[in-house]
Amino acid sequence: QSSRRQDRLISETETLKRKQKEKLKKLMATGGNPRPARSLLFLTLRNPFRKACISIVEWKPFEIIILLAIFANCVALAVYLPMPEEDSNNTNSNLESLEYIFLIIFSIECFLKIVAYGFLFHADAYLRNCWNILDFVCVSVGLFTVAVDAINHLSGVEAPVGEKGGGLT
Repeated sequence: QSSRRQDRLISETETLKRKQKEKLKKLMATGGNPRPARSLLFLTLRNPFRKACISIVEWKPFEIIILLAIFANCVALAVYLPMPEEDSNNTNSNLESLEYIFLIIFSIECFLKIVAYGFLFHADAYLRNCWNILDFVCVSVGLFTVAVDAINHLSGVEAPVGEKGGGLT
């Protein structure tokens, strides 16, 4: 029985060492970077654009800037005063313009993270994180609304009185 226990222990130790070697080999294959070898099916870890995106999104001040933008967006939403019909005031007009700036900031963040992490098809991809899913949905809805409003404006379609664009008019 003691012999079996030793054999099992040796076998488990060898299995653990083999797994550690495989993990190390994978890590060495990516140049020590835990990121997948490819992003968006064609950007490798050696691609300078992807390298730049990885270093930006993993740069601590970038994360702080995004958190401050989220906080500022929340404050802007809290300050906004909805008014009936097409009425507005100077503060609301400024906040509506500021909304486009926030959309640009969050769209850039989304794009950089998708290039750095990949979109969906591996364990650490962008859409495998719940917060990133929320971020992606918010950015997609914002971009969709802007695109539909621009198309409506170019085609001469105006929103009915009492309604802001919102994309589905």
